[in-house]
Amino acid sequence: MRNASRPGLPGLVIGEKNMTVTALEGSYKLKYYDYNTFQIDEIMKDTFYPDDWMDTRVPEDVRTALKRYGYIDGYYYGKDLDKERWIEEKDWVYYHTFYVEKERETEENTLCFEGIDTIARIWLNGICLGMCRNMYLEYAFDVTQFLRYGQENCLVIQVLSPLGYTSDMSREGIYPEDDTTRMLLRKSQMNWGWDFCGHCLTTGIWKPVLLKSRDHAVLHETQLITEGLEGDSAELRLRCSVMDYIEEKQDQTILLELQADGEKVFARELTGKEAEDFSFTLDKPRLWWPRPYGEPFLYEVRICLRGENGVLDERSFRFGIRTVELIQEKDEGGRSFLFCVNGKRLFIRGANWVPLNCVYGEIRDEEYDYYIGRIVDSNISMLRIWGGGIYESEHFLDACDEKGIMIFQDMMLACGIFPQDAGFLQEVFEETGVIVRKNINRTCIMIWSADNELDEAYRWYDMLDRFRENKVNREAVRKGVEENDSSRPFLVSSPCSPFEQDEGGEDPNSDKQGDMHLYLTRFLKNDEYYYKKILELKPRFMSEYGFSSLPWEPSYYRFNFRREPVDLVRNPWLAQLDWLREVGEKGDVSEIIYYSQFTHAQGLKYWIEYLRSLKWHCGGSLYWKFNDPIAPNRENMLFPSLMSCIDFFRLPKLAYYYARRAYEDKILAFREDLEGNLAVYGCNETDSIADGTLCVSLKTYGGETVWCDTVPCIMDRDHASLLYRIPAERLADGPSCSCYVYAAFAAGEERLVNLFHLTEVGEWNQVEMPRAALKAELREAGDNTLEITVSADSFVQDVTIEILDEDVYYSDNSFCLEKGERAVIQAKLTASGRDGGKMRIRAYNADPVCRSFSR
Repeated sequence: MRNASRPGLPGLVIGEKNMTVTALEGSYKLKYYDYNTFQIDEIMKDTFYPDDWMDTRVPEDVRTALKRYGYIDGYYYGKDLDKERWIEEKDWVYYHTFYVEKERETEENTLCFEGIDTIARIWLNGICLGMCRNMYLEYAFDVTQFLRYGQENCLVIQVLSPLGYTSDMSREGIYPEDDTTRMLLRKSQMNWGWDFCGHCLTTGIWKPVLLKSRDHAVLHETQLITEGLEGDSAELRLRCSVMDYIEEKQDQTILLELQADGEKVFARELTGKEAEDFSFTLDKPRLWWPRPYGEPFLYEVRICLRGENGVLDERSFRFGIRTVELIQEKDEGGRSFLFCVNGKRLFIRGANWVPLNCVYGEIRDEEYDYYIGRIVDSNISMLRIWGGGIYESEHFLDACDEKGIMIFQDMMLACGIFPQDAGFLQEVFEETGVIVRKNINRTCIMIWSADNELDEAYRWYDMLDRFRENKVNREAVRKGVEENDSSRPFLVSSPCSPFEQDEGGEDPNSDKQGDMHLYLTRFLKNDEYYYKKILELKPRFMSEYGFSSLPWEPSYYRFNFRREPVDLVRNPWLAQLDWLREVGEKGDVSEIIYYSQFTHAQGLKYWIEYLRSLKWHCGGSLYWKFNDPIAPNRENMLFPSLMSCIDFFRLPKLAYYYARRAYEDKILAFREDLEGNLAVYGCNETDSIADGTLCVSLKTYGGETVWCDTVPCIMDRDHASLLYRIPAERLADGPSCSCYVYAAFAAGEERLVNLFHLTEVGEWNQVEMPRAALKAELREAGDNTLEITVSADSFVQDVTIEILDEDVYYSDNSFCLEKGERAVIQAKLTASGRDGGKMRIRAYNADPVCRSFSR
């Protein structure tokens, strides 16, 4: 295919068979105007010359261009975000010229905008084509009669101020009343600031602009779904539509092919009518399984539209054969909430996901690749794409398909009571339909959730008795999903209690049915939000919960390069403990960072183990949250990276490793009850029985064993088995401030261990733990891998290995060691070409050990 652009002019041309796609990317001109003052006549004058316009690129956000010019700052602690409010008060006008070949004149030409943020007028050669009103949707304009063929064409995009555009709109019935603008627009909600990022209202052309030219019919939508699995076969259904070309008279057929490992396993040529709804059977299918339950096998699917002279259009994609159900059956005390894939019930181990950058156009594919590696490393099987950000990229979803990572997909509606008028409902309905149809072939998406916390919002604004009146999720989103996809379950809100006549149905955040969001984030026993109050509840599915912590020192100082003092009062979740406040006031940054990470990690471990011990009563755990966006911090927060397990400079926290261990296929889990008794559960996600011996000890940090019991026990397959129970009075045999419970399970070569501190997390300043001496030995193990052997002369808490300036995958990290115990850790270095590096090994109660290494 020839390049349709003149030499020296931007524009990549991609051949989609006989369709020509010209990418109108590269250099544009950019200028701001007061709201709605721009006149297109200014540009269409023969004397127009943009010497007072900025250079920008497309796709690119306005903020990215302003940063490149130095007109706005990056992100740092203490930044005054109000200084950038002027950006959102202005209209931003893009100007671009491009050449169209004379031969395109006989074709149908469509100008496509894959993503404009958010309200925009589009002009081509001085003619207003229309408006864009939704940052999530593609807008296409037929420009066949407006293009100048064999000449330069002038494209102008006026992105309107969201504040100006909404200034005269009614706010009636919208809550919260001081934050209504975000709910009037179909735009990312976190742009207005959230608990993990400051106000940063994006604007601009954040996705590609394309000119598509055709002189024949093309494929329109192609949907392939798994309808069922019967015995040793799969029932599949193809729905394929064709976009006809008005002057075309030729007969057309559609070829469907499926390949597995390069071998063709199914092929059928269909008439256009047959392809509109074609069901077929595939014998002996290879199923797609989520990790770690099996291979996430993907077939190569090819759909070709054929005419008399050959292939007119073609679509290729990868597709996994699998079924998904959400089991919500009545049982004692409510209804279940269990995901079932290919007929197998799963306990979900996962986390919440937010965008990688608050300026979405700056997210790059290689960033996704890093995080996908971390997700797999974290033993995660499901991510919930949170409803206050963006619908994620094709690259990200491709990786989830390939790696077997399940997706709990929110629609982009979050935390409020939205407009209920017919116009807004129609916008949401149309958006939902487009998103569902676009992603219907995605194997990884397990469930459509209408929103994040729209039902809960009625509680916040004292209207709990009215949450079922919400038409946004119950009418607009529901209709958009149900009209387009019957192959996946639909959740009317997250959290929600969908069965209003059943127990818990009056409460959208009940532990009797549906999923829950719950933040018990504090560590004092008498606090209303004491973290152990989770023991009073038995959730059916926990889709949001979490704790806070500061990032490690490298990220802390990178963000706080001015070394402003840490003011814990700015985050009550951290400052709520008096002794922790005193630590902060001393100014020891390393100490306060560690303590915040310790409380975060311990809280997360406690909840994950509790939820796993409830397996089959509880269907899963999605902690808040895995990652954080590159973002400014809120005025009343310390950092934008408080509740994540990986901070926005990509450093895993203590909680990352605690959660990873708690999500292993087999674990020993501790579970307290309200009377202070402690139970040990064997949580097994595999289909194998482990028949072995459990040793439970009460030990002191000084190395003394107070008592020790050894019992035979069985860890049942795919179950949470109660293995041992310790009465509260027996736990009192040793002083709580210096004792811990140690459990070890052995079955053949298999060994599982876990420990439980008797000292309360909120009383950790009273713990009596002797100082220990660490010993470390390094050995190069080849393939960019270091082997690190760590030991200590006494019990040591949270041994953490850090290698400077490298992304490293550790076989284990942030772990405890008993006296005389050795841990052999494999550290896989991802950077290549370096001769050596610097390593630090430290722990809570030991002086750090630093080592240099070469490779």
